[in-house]
Amino acid sequence: MPTFLYQAKTRDGSTQQGKVEAPNISVATETLQNNGLVVVDLKLEQSLAFYAKNLAILDRVGHKDIAIFSRQFASLIAAGVPMIGALDMLTAQIRNKRLREAMGDIASSVSSGTSLSAAMNEHTDIFSSFFIQLVKTGEISGNLDKTMLFLADHTERSYKTYHKVKGALTYPIFVIILFVAIFLGMFLFIVPQFVGILTEQGAEIPFLTKVMITISDLLKGYWFVPLIALGVGLRLIFTPQGKSFWDRIQLRIPVLGRIFIYSNVFRFAESFYILVRGGVPLVESLSITEKIVSNHIYQEIIVDVKEGVMRGKAIAPIFATHPEVPLMVSQMIDIGERTGKLDGMVEHLAKFYEEELSDLIDTATSLIQPVLIVFLGLGVFLFLLGVLLPIYTTLGSGGGI
Repeated sequence: MPTFLYQAKTRDGSTQQGKVEAPNISVATETLQNNGLVVVDLKLEQSLAFYAKNLAILDRVGHKDIAIFSRQFASLIAAGVPMIGALDMLTAQIRNKRLREAMGDIASSVSSGTSLSAAMNEHTDIFSSFFIQLVKTGEISGNLDKTMLFLADHTERSYKTYHKVKGALTYPIFVIILFVAIFLGMFLFIVPQFVGILTEQGAEIPFLTKVMITISDLLKGYWFVPLIALGVGLRLIFTPQGKSFWDRIQLRIPVLGRIFIYSNVFRFAESFYILVRGGVPLVESLSITEKIVSNHIYQEIIVDVKEGVMRGKAIAPIFATHPEVPLMVSQMIDIGERTGKLDGMVEHLAKFYEEELSDLIDTATSLIQPVLIVFLGLGVFLFLLGVLLPIYTTLGSGGGI
């Protein structure tokens, strides 16, 4: 049976800490309350083994899980089911373990008088600041069911866009890795055997074949150097400076760079207009949006904009100083600020870049495939040429292999 760690207040006002065993967090809360305790904090004891913690990523909460929960919760609220009842019903049928445990905790907090947004704020590893802020807006306006439906649509749309971008990048990455693996195998195993045959026959070795032999010798003698370089490179990428450098490189890759740019602009525009339209102050909207964009360069740009707004400056001129931001973005925002329709203009931007991103991904996918085929064909041709040239040279000089 699961064990829960609790912190509670006794009748005399003193703090008590301990553990309680219960099938779920709701029963644990009820048990503590029946013992005259006021629960302050209650969470599942993390007693997983090391290997189990490493496998926890397999049970992560995805966009699809959040979208399904949002739509079902909205339907129950719209049907007149009380919030606590709706949360309990959904908790019982959620299949994802992490989300189910979080929802059980949220249901317990809401039943104790905490607002839904505040309860969700205790699980920021599952619910984003954007999601929580919109739930809070829905609670204040009394339109929580409509807000949850909107969040479901938004999450599903973001999920589809994310996977379309991911799909466009997966194919070339897979082909390149396969290409490198095959050629490593050829240079490490096939070329050395071929060199031995040529040496025995005393054949004349052409320049291209000599280059192949040199590459093979370097790989055999210093095979650890590429591995060390790869390990150091991966480690550096995960540092703040390395991530910033890699994110900047991403934006300059031919064709794929535009996909990264449009993807970040779309995510910014869609999130920003929704928050502004929901009545969230500009500075807070920018703070939340900063966490939504994935590229470190755009995060720095949004921070720059936020600091400018705090000093009383307009948004558009700050965006215009950054070459990574398309000119259309600053122009449309400028019109929105001048006309007082900022949310409407940014909404148009979101729709425009969503369509542009979709078209660009389709175009890039159709271009990348033939380009990769040409490069693969060229590599195979050069390898075969390096193998066949000495054979033809030997045969032409009257020798034999």
